[in-house]
Amino acid sequence: MPDSNDSIAHKSVADNTIFKKIVEIMNDVWFMHNLHTTIRAFANRGDMKADLEEAKKKIIKLKEKNSALKARITQLETRISAQFL
Repeated sequence: MPDSNDSIAHKSVADNTIFKKIVEIMNDVWFMHNLHTTIRAFANRGDMKADLEEAKKKIIKLKEKNSALKARITQLETRISAQFL
């Protein structure tokens, strides 16, 4: 007849093994979460770089338009002042 202490010890080892597996799974899930977070951050960084480049191009175009408008305003002011003087 098996000793009751043997079955308790066997159950304890089984519980310990299950606990270790649960910890391993939790570590894997934590690792995967951190990996996905890191990948997402780098992907966002790439998107932000693209957005930044697009914004820079728009700023350059707006500065060019601004310069052209300033030149046109100067022409109009010169023409108007010439008419009234």
